[in-house]
Amino acid sequence: MRIMRTVSRGSGRHAREFMAAVVAAVAIAVGLPAAASAFPAGGPARRVVTNCADSGPGSLRAVVTTAPPASVVTFSVSCPSITLSSEIPLDRNVTIAGPGAALLAVDGGNTARHFVVAPSVKAAISGLTLRNGFAQEASQSGDGGSIFNFGDLILRDVALSDNAADSSGGAIRNVSSLTVIRSVFSRNAGHYGGAIDNYSSDPSATVILVVDRSTFVANLATYGGAIANGLGMSVRVAGSTFTNNVAVDDGEGSPDARGGAIVSEGLLRVSRSSFTGNESQFSGGAIRNGGTADVSDSTLSGNSAITAGGAITNLGTMTVTRSEVTGNTATGTAPDAGLGGGISVSNYYPGDIGVLTLTDTRITGNSAPNGYGGGLFIGNYTLPASATAFRCLFAANTDATTDNPAGVYVTPGSSFSFKRSTFVG
Repeated sequence: MRIMRTVSRGSGRHAREFMAAVVAAVAIAVGLPAAASAFPAGGPARRVVTNCADSGPGSLRAVVTTAPPASVVTFSVSCPSITLSSEIPLDRNVTIAGPGAALLAVDGGNTARHFVVAPSVKAAISGLTLRNGFAQEASQSGDGGSIFNFGDLILRDVALSDNAADSSGGAIRNVSSLTVIRSVFSRNAGHYGGAIDNYSSDPSATVILVVDRSTFVANLATYGGAIANGLGMSVRVAGSTFTNNVAVDDGEGSPDARGGAIVSEGLLRVSRSSFTGNESQFSGGAIRNGGTADVSDSTLSGNSAITAGGAITNLGTMTVTRSEVTGNTATGTAPDAGLGGGISVSNYYPGDIGVLTLTDTRITGNSAPNGYGGGLFIGNYTLPASATAFRCLFAANTDATTDNPAGVYVTPGSSFSFKRSTFVG
């Protein structure tokens, strides 16, 4: 495994500092109607939150923890926010249907996580903002600043902002099944997965994250500025946007920032999505793949990394189809950095594969101004790496070499094959 999951107690203590380093706040205006219950029809019990107190009759805490299984919890309150002193356990099937994320927030006061979903529980949350949650290393395992999910959770039309975790999942740590629909994640911070960490230490666990039509803005982590996906886990992303997320070095030993938007060691599928202005202080400005990944019908533009892969670093098996990789930069200096302004594919750690297939994809206007492979770098470290291009365009990619107008750089021992592709200086 190339990304170790052992984190010292102090490694996540910078979560609050990370949040302070994130670029200026991004306005959130999510006011879509609350979704219907995720549970079958048949007259589920309905319970109403009638005040904004942290506890006591009519409070969110009291209503949720006393409601019969499969209840639908709604709100009849006039306040803009409910502040919690501690997390609320979701230990039975429940739907929490808020009035709209722009109308009501649940606030952790920078001291408490919002919810924990118990194993085997089916829960749905919609129409709320979940903000200022915090998971401390000492008392809350340091995981899931807003939500720790052990069950089957659906989020719909939810805004998660300014949450932090000392360890993993600045907003959410998922160890089971999580579906996110039309939701916004902004300014969340953690060590693994600034917004979501999708990982279980149980090798027999089935851990699945599905993201649909959602937005990730200005989230921050060391591994996966927006999303971290662990070895053996699965992530599917469709119709979503990733903007200005950052993978930042934690300052402990060698540089280790990976995946400005997404880092994955498992199975990753991305379709109809855009990645813009994401940054990694080491590798993979937008995506860093060490597992099996498929990217299709997507745009990666204006992302950057210092060492390798302004848009993508691939050490596993990856396909990119019908996509645009444009205007990305590897900013470092060769020979140890500035490798692959658009994409870097290589074998670096034992067990790496380093195989890339490009089909009907345009790689244009990328740069490695002080390095090699303005468009594509294919590097040989422990084993040969390889890339194949079918019906692709390589144009206006630049690097420090003078004899590489199309910006494709292949190290000795690695290979690049192409068919019906165009190369323009």
